[in-house]
Amino acid sequence: LIENRHEPELTGAKVKHVVVGPDSYHYFQMSYSADPTAGAAGAPKAGEELDATAGTVAIGDQIDLSQSPWNVCAGMYSCRAIRRPVFVEHAMSQAEVAKAKGEEKSTGAGKAFFNSFRNSAKSVLEESFLMISEQYIIEIKTNQFSIGTGKVTFVTLIANLAKLKFRRTESISFFLKEDPDDPLIYMMPESTDCAIQIQAILGAHSVKGKHNIAAMQR
Repeated sequence: LIENRHEPELTGAKVKHVVVGPDSYHYFQMSYSADPTAGAAGAPKAGEELDATAGTVAIGDQIDLSQSPWNVCAGMYSCRAIRRPVFVEHAMSQAEVAKAKGEEKSTGAGKAFFNSFRNSAKSVLEESFLMISEQYIIEIKTNQFSIGTGKVTFVTLIANLAKLKFRRTESISFFLKEDPDDPLIYMMPESTDCAIQIQAILGAHSVKGKHNIAAMQR
């Protein structure tokens, strides 16, 4: 493994890439000189009842993609999660348990079982997207035949991002502050544009970083 690193300071919205071959990885190392979420709501908790239309969102929420602020997001990209950190899996599991208990209390065990079966059938027709907003990185699932609404699969504050790594037209990895050694990885054809949009948001909040390129040569 031979690494060729170029480390210009990132202070604006544009990303200057150096092409070093098809097996290149690009890294953004974040250095926070200001809080990108200053004055914003704190990170949501799994299972917490929140108003998703007000710009605050949690795992399990249904969001209307035609309503503000979701209809003016920085970008929404088709994706497929291939690796999740342990703490992400735990948060998603807690949200599912909280939802199941809530349904059982309100509708009874029989109805809750039926809803679980129905949701399993619906998942076959769902597609995953990654939405980038001013505050959040949100993974959502939408029905292939109706993309007007989406269910939040996972959400984190952009301020929780410690490092970003991507391979052009292939994948993007998020190293989150909760566990920077265990990345959240998505297959994503538009990985380059997604990384640029995230960097633009960070740059607008005076967050600086370093851009590294590692080239793999066989």
